[in-house]
Amino acid sequence: MSLIDSLRLVSPVLLGHSMGGMTAAVVASLQSQRLRGLILADPTFLTPQRQQEVHETDVADQHRRILKRSKEDYLAEVRARHSRRSPEVIELFAQARF
Repeated sequence: MSLIDSLRLVSPVLLGHSMGGMTAAVVASLQSQRLRGLILADPTFLTPQRQQEVHETDVADQHRRILKRSKEDYLAEVRARHSRRSPEVIELFAQARF
C-alpha cells in the first residue's frame, strides 16, 4: 500500500502474479475499501502448514541477500544457473532488475 500511497492512486485495481497473487490477495483482504478490484494471475496459495514451513526457513533472509548483490554477481549466478540461455536474454534479466 506504500507504493499506492506514494503514487497517490485512488481506488486502484491491484494485480498479483504467482507468489505476488498471494500477497495481493492478503492486501486486498486487509485493505478492500481502498481498492477498486483485484486481479490474480496464476496465483500460488499455500496451505497453513506449508506457510508455517516457509516461515520457519530463512527464505526471507535469502531474498534480502539476493537483493543486495551487485549486477556482476547477479549476472554470474544467472549465467551459471541458466547456461543454455543466450547472453542477450541474460542481459535482459539484469536490465529488468537493475
